[in-house]
Amino acid sequence: MRGNLIVGVGFLALFSACSGQHEEIHTGKLGELIVGTYSFERDVTTSYFSSFRSWNYDGRDLVVYETNSPERNSGVRVSVVDLETHDVLARWDIPREGPESMKSFPDLRMPLSLDTLFAASASGRVANYDTLGNKIRDIESNARFPTTKEAYVRFFPINGLMFRKEKEVFVGLNPYNIYQEAAPSDYAAWMVRLNMETGLHDQAYFRMPSDYARFSADLAAFQTYGGLDRLRGEFWFGFPYSDTLVMLRGLKEIKRLAPKTNHRFTYLPSELRDYGSFKVWLQPKEASSHLGLLYDEFRDLFLMLTKLGETGDGDNTFDRTKHYLIRIFDGDWTLKGEYTVDYPGREELKDWFVTRNGLFVNAAFQDLEDEYRFDQVDLSTFLPPR
Repeated sequence: MRGNLIVGVGFLALFSACSGQHEEIHTGKLGELIVGTYSFERDVTTSYFSSFRSWNYDGRDLVVYETNSPERNSGVRVSVVDLETHDVLARWDIPREGPESMKSFPDLRMPLSLDTLFAASASGRVANYDTLGNKIRDIESNARFPTTKEAYVRFFPINGLMFRKEKEVFVGLNPYNIYQEAAPSDYAAWMVRLNMETGLHDQAYFRMPSDYARFSADLAAFQTYGGLDRLRGEFWFGFPYSDTLVMLRGLKEIKRLAPKTNHRFTYLPSELRDYGSFKVWLQPKEASSHLGLLYDEFRDLFLMLTKLGETGDGDNTFDRTKHYLIRIFDGDWTLKGEYTVDYPGREELKDWFVTRNGLFVNAAFQDLEDEYRFDQVDLSTFLPPR
């Protein structure tokens, strides 16, 4: 692993006043806030990066992420990196087959320490792995979900929908049925609380947005997202095609909130279209979708990521420019800033995490084959005056 931090000089902040509010809202291009970069090493065996998330472990800024496993055929590698020293502190290779694999491949993979990784599959198994890839525990769980043509539910631990509280892990559920190419319009179980020691679980039930049934055949409509407010002990759950967030305490819905914006969002269903020899889900050019939510525990800020739409003459998203919006709120959900950023061609804003050094987003231009680069965004502008 090789990391490099390049510090820039300053940034330009643009300001505009939001009508009806007394405080100014910072607006502009995200590039105005970029003060450096950080790179993760990519070698010839690395086919993808995914699931980046920060981990404040023993007071250190660590980042957890996943790649394909070069050691375990068709498996997944989970790595932990110290951003300050650039050291790889832990690494697990989880196999899909063989004596160290689980009954079905675990969708949920979470480091518990620098020695142990917890894994769970929707077939009802939970296990622990050591850093040699050995299964050191494998027990049955009652967190078992259907995977048949009639009903299909799986763990959905991405987009912030996985966090730990002591002996319990909370994880999202995705009800999209890959056989029927639709999700039940009345589905309501969106989060699971799983005891990592006993394997017992219970679920959070709450309704979809009132008009969401029209998106039931759209796979992208169920790429839900969320973020844990560690200061207040609240979890915020979001649907890609809805203005509203659901606030949970434990597994109980407390309220719903529509965060403010000066932009207009257009929600349109995706379509399954041919792309070469494959079929892919593609949104119309003008379609918007909410992609993620981060809570910044170092500055008490919420960060929301939205795709505004696309421009260009290409037939599909891979040939057009994607336009994104990052909204910044204080801990009381007062809008503090809105910044746009554009990603051309195949590049997408898909990986981001926040540390005490700011926000990191995957760069719009990845021009080097041996690294995966992130831009470092300065968030100090949004701190309250001292």
